[in-house]
Amino acid sequence: CEELSLFTERASVDLDRARLAISFGNMDEAQRLAYQALARFQNKPVHEAEARLVLAHALLHHDPLRAESEIDAVEVLARRLDIPPVLVSVLHLRGQLRRSQGRLSLAVAAFSEAIDHADRIRGTVQADRCRAAIGQQHRQVFEDQLATLIEMGDENRTAQAFVVADKMGRRVLLDQARRAATLQDAEVTNEETNATHPDQREYTLLKEKLSVMYSQLADGIDETTFNVDRWRKKLRATEVQLETLELRLAACGNASYESSRLDIAELQLRLTSDTTLLQYAIVDEKIIAFVVTSDSVEMVRHLGNVHEIEDLLETFRFQVDRAVGSSVVSRRRFPRMIEDTKNVLAELYDVLFSRLPKNISESNRLVIIPQGLLNLVPFHALHDGEQYLIEKCVIQYVPSASLYKHVVERQSRNTIDSPLVIGCVATELPAIEEEVDQVAAFLGTSTTILRDKESTVSNFRKYATKASILHLAGHGCFSTSNTGATGIRMYDRWLTLNEINSLNLSAELVVLSSCESGPARAIDGDDATGLFQGFIAGGAKGVLASLWRVSDESSKNTFAYFYSKAYSKDCTLPFGKALQQAQLEVMKEMPHPAHWAAFMFTGADQ
Repeated sequence: CEELSLFTERASVDLDRARLAISFGNMDEAQRLAYQALARFQNKPVHEAEARLVLAHALLHHDPLRAESEIDAVEVLARRLDIPPVLVSVLHLRGQLRRSQGRLSLAVAAFSEAIDHADRIRGTVQADRCRAAIGQQHRQVFEDQLATLIEMGDENRTAQAFVVADKMGRRVLLDQARRAATLQDAEVTNEETNATHPDQREYTLLKEKLSVMYSQLADGIDETTFNVDRWRKKLRATEVQLETLELRLAACGNASYESSRLDIAELQLRLTSDTTLLQYAIVDEKIIAFVVTSDSVEMVRHLGNVHEIEDLLETFRFQVDRAVGSSVVSRRRFPRMIEDTKNVLAELYDVLFSRLPKNISESNRLVIIPQGLLNLVPFHALHDGEQYLIEKCVIQYVPSASLYKHVVERQSRNTIDSPLVIGCVATELPAIEEEVDQVAAFLGTSTTILRDKESTVSNFRKYATKASILHLAGHGCFSTSNTGATGIRMYDRWLTLNEINSLNLSAELVVLSSCESGPARAIDGDDATGLFQGFIAGGAKGVLASLWRVSDESSKNTFAYFYSKAYSKDCTLPFGKALQQAQLEVMKEMPHPAHWAAFMFTGADQ
């Protein structure tokens, strides 16, 4: 690098080496490399801030005074230039320093401000290097704030900790909905005119403008000629323009979750006396739970750790695959397979439920909000040694408490008079044709059916927004690393997750009869997401989806019982109750949990 006079590039390499040294605990080498990089970053404020932040990390625990001096320098620079990613990083680091000093209230304040600045960052607006600076850290700020509140051990902090846990849970869905409402690129063209929407064109231009402005910082500035105040005002004005346009675009869809701030008192008003809400959270690899009823909020710590759950889930999925993949199982082996699976579900129950307040057993309905890999746990199938949880109460899932309140408040715009059933027949899914006919028969003569050549993306868009019930039978695919590779196979092409997120649905219920339709674990420790969350973001009040691949027979039986209990003339049970009753019926015929427990209901009941 030096031979080519690439001094900035050499300094960036030094910074990467310094970060690596920190990860190996070699703080002296990290300091040397950070100082070396800092000396090369002249008139490059973003690079200078990065170097000082790395230096502060290296100094944090054995020389906190020097660390604070570097933090002060970065904060002055970041506030002067008003750079949200750098403000997030420096305030996060200040919070960590305050926490190590035992000044917990100040730590919480620093973490809170870091989160506020993180909320300013648009996932696709900042220059690439700024996005990289914030991506993996955003979640850690939440975890550190939550851990500090727990460490304070003050009962008055329980409600505050619950709000933080809620925001952690809804962050992924908020980003998903917001991104879809604004970043459709080629997918947002009008299919008839092939013209991009004017607001979308303006949004793209503003996005590019902001990227250029941030690139100015990354490329370096001469402060003798660069007017910082004018630049900062221009930056803020552009952000305001972008936010206004973003909200206008979002209003065309259902990305209105920004207003869904959690008010615990309002939430409790929506919980009946026989309903308990369980919000799980993961902090420092340990699992905690918030137990919320109509008149109390309680925090339960030390439920277990993530590694226990990972091991148990791996064993459970082995048992599920063993049962689903066995076309012929001897009667002698089958009871043993069920018993092995029950034992794993009992261990999961022991970790996640046995330490919770005993009065939970009096609840007729549990609203469960998982986090991280807990999204992959079939809570309704957990076994207490005598019964499955679903045999005791109705179980429904929601992405977060504030979104639960939001979905409950969401009004339906149609009566149950316009069902839509879509079946894209594939050679590997031969039972779809029969499923489409079966479901349409339950829903009545007003049902619109799209199958084979009619099941195109354009037809889906045409009918889905008006549908009161939406049943999709076909092939789904979920990618943890690329939302562009996630979606549902239609006749002409894939219906992408971005398109699903941006729908303006009014459906009471969406049923996803496809593999990979439920939660999937995300990469980089982020929260789980999936096709089901796309439909919640797209406006659906409730979604029925599967946690794993199921046989044609078990899904056919589950749907038959579900629709007969939710939509028959003589019986219209709430969706959660209808699914509970359907799964109990299937359990009688196919007792292995792999067959009856695959489906989960996410969202609000009627």
